[in-house]
Amino acid sequence: MHQSLSLPALLVALTLPASAATTLVKLDFGTAALATGYTQYSAADTSVTSNGITIALTSSATVGNGSKASSTLSPGDLYRDYVATPFNGASGATIDLTLTGFTEDGTLDFTVFLDYNNSLALPQSLRFKESTAASFTTITTAANRPGSYGPSTPFDVESGKSYIIRLQENGNANLAYISGLDLSYDPIPEPSTALLGGLGLLALLRRRRF
Repeated sequence: MHQSLSLPALLVALTLPASAATTLVKLDFGTAALATGYTQYSAADTSVTSNGITIALTSSATVGNGSKASSTLSPGDLYRDYVATPFNGASGATIDLTLTGFTEDGTLDFTVFLDYNNSLALPQSLRFKESTAASFTTITTAANRPGSYGPSTPFDVESGKSYIIRLQENGNANLAYISGLDLSYDPIPEPSTALLGGLGLLALLRRRRF
């Protein structure tokens, strides 16, 4: 025999949020050895759009691409290429990745991959902020090659706003660099459209009970 839902159970079912898909963006900042599943971002590009999210790279200095002749790092291809400001260039060099295209409120998580064709320790600060915010949130001041870095918990983002990931040199080589970026954006699920119908049904059931 078919068993109907009780009124509380029916309301719970009707008010469950609609599912929201995770948006993934994977960028490889180089001109050779493109990592499998990654979109290439060359220094010559003004911006790259992947899965609806646009990433625009700007810098305090001229940036250029490079590649390592060989690598035993994992994932190997992703670490081989990089975009960087000039070695021993201007102090405090930065690379900013401006992110746009968020059509719903949600959460943003990311990992930056770092390598550079140099054996020196080249630490950087990794920071994040909403574009119009007065200051950055510091994720780490010791992002170094080879390595991958990201926030310990995802950041909240809002529909229609833009956000900046900043890499800033924090050593003695006056150089900022990035090899790759993994980004995941999870919209906050909207209440199910069945909720409106459920509210009407609730009113009807209440009227029939009295």
